[in-house]
Amino acid sequence: MAQFILCIHDPRSALELSINIEKLRVKGICVPDFTVTEAQQYLVRRIHCSSDTAQKIIERTGTRALNLAEIAGQCGGLRTEAQILKTVDTYCEHKVRIAEGVLSDLLATARKGYILPKHTTTSAVYDFLQKLSKTSADAKTDSDSVLTVNDAKSAFGSLTFEKFLRVLAKHEAFTVDPFTLEIGMESHFMHQAVDRLLATL
Repeated sequence: MAQFILCIHDPRSALELSINIEKLRVKGICVPDFTVTEAQQYLVRRIHCSSDTAQKIIERTGTRALNLAEIAGQCGGLRTEAQILKTVDTYCEHKVRIAEGVLSDLLATARKGYILPKHTTTSAVYDFLQKLSKTSADAKTDSDSVLTVNDAKSAFGSLTFEKFLRVLAKHEAFTVDPFTLEIGMESHFMHQAVDRLLATL
């Protein structure tokens, strides 16, 4: 009996498997983001800032380890809170603009009827985004999955969920847990991009 680790980074990899995870007879383990406490401890140790400054950073970036590591790399050597937060704000705005571009591409493709059923209304897409945004705001960490298969089906009707997963994977706007098929925001910055879009409606 062989034991090994199958690493799956978001649905793009999972969707390329020839058979599903269950049929592979493997146990799914999802590695969560940092908790707020862990994120604070990491930042205090890496960039030698105060706990208060670390909290302000987390409020801007979320708790994903990769983002915090990038922030720590950019803030290394900065001495004042003002310098650190200015660097963080520049980083965050860049990430949000990238997320807005991804979201815009997804919506533009959807409007043309290339990936969603032609009877799908724009309001259905926005309703789905609004529900996703609301539940993401209640999540404890950035990696918490918040919507289900039924939420997607109610929003997009006859589109098969397998095809919907491929849509999400292609545009990288959201994540899908390959074991539970729950849907979440791709990142803290995608959540901000969705909120900016909804605020214009």
